[in-house]
Amino acid sequence: MSSTDLAAIIQAKPIVDEVNAQVDRLRERLARPPEYPAPTRDPFRFGKRAEPTPPKAAKPALAPALVMTPAISAPVLPRLVAIVSNATDSGLLRSAVLASGDDVHIVKSGESIGKLVVRSIGVDAVELADPVSGVTFKISLQ
Repeated sequence: MSSTDLAAIIQAKPIVDEVNAQVDRLRERLARPPEYPAPTRDPFRFGKRAEPTPPKAAKPALAPALVMTPAISAPVLPRLVAIVSNATDSGLLRSAVLASGDDVHIVKSGESIGKLVVRSIGVDAVELADPVSGVTFKISLQ
């Protein structure tokens, strides 16, 4: 071996030692792979979200016992056929499909069907209210 080859080897030794140190560090990292974080979403439950609980409706004040009020007959309630959900930019918008006799109505919260107003639409039930008497009715899917 010539003196120029020996000088080149001596000059390259610090670089070779640094590369060997990096190779050792990489082998140590491969021996213990990083733990992956737990998934934050479940691909088998796409689109399911926790349902917010509807606010409790205030009960109407009872009339004094001395005043005679006429008996209020319960209105004929429509039948709940289906609840449809549409995803919008502002969130999930639900509509209820109600059957009243031979008529079918698709209503949203706040709309009315006959004398009743749709107060809320849940996952499996609709709450209707009579604005005159303040009585509420809950219709469930069957």
